[in-house]
Amino acid sequence: MKILFLMIVKKNSLRLKRKNLQNFFGESLFMYNLKKICKIKGSHHFCIDSDCLSILRSAKRYSCLTNVRDISLRGHEVPSIPIFKSVLKKSANSYDYLFNVQANSPNVHLKTLKNIIRILKIQKPKELTTKYSNGKRNGSVWCFDTNHIFKIKDFYNTQPDYFEIDNSVDIHTRYEFEKAKVIEKLKFF
Repeated sequence: MKILFLMIVKKNSLRLKRKNLQNFFGESLFMYNLKKICKIKGSHHFCIDSDCLSILRSAKRYSCLTNVRDISLRGHEVPSIPIFKSVLKKSANSYDYLFNVQANSPNVHLKTLKNIIRILKIQKPKELTTKYSNGKRNGSVWCFDTNHIFKIKDFYNTQPDYFEIDNSVDIHTRYEFEKAKVIEKLKFF
C-alpha cells in the first residue's frame, strides 16, 4: 500500500500570526510534526504543500516532496480537499491513500499515526478522520482513498466511514498553543 503523507502549511494565519513557524520545543510547529511523520517506515512519501518558499526549503532537508500551493488555492477560506486534490494531480506517483497530518496538531502521537496505517491496510476505509473522545471531529489526521477523494463534491460535509480517537490540541490561538506545549511536556515525564 502506497501512502502520500501530506502536510499543508500556510505561512500566515488569522488568529495566531505565523503559527506554523512558532517555536515549539526548539523548532517550528510544522517541523515538530514533520519530524514525527518522517519516522514512519514503509513505501510512503512525505510532502509539504505551502505558499511559502522558506517552509518548502526546510522540508527538503528531510527529503520531502514539496508543492508550491496554486495561487487559486491560497487564502484562509479555502477548504483542504481542493488542496489535497491539487497535490495528487501533480504527483508523478500513484498512491492508494492520502494521509494528511495537520501542522497545527503537535500532540498527535506517533503511535496513533501507526495505528491509522494499520486501519487503512485492514479496514480500507474511503475516508478516515480523527475525533475527540467526546465525539467532536478534530481533523488532526484526515485520510482519503485516492479514488474516493476525486468523487467528493461537497468539501464541507464529508462522511468519513471510520473515526479514530485523538485528543490532540488543534492550535488556532495563543491559549491553544500554550496548552499544547503543556500537554507535550507531560509526555517527556
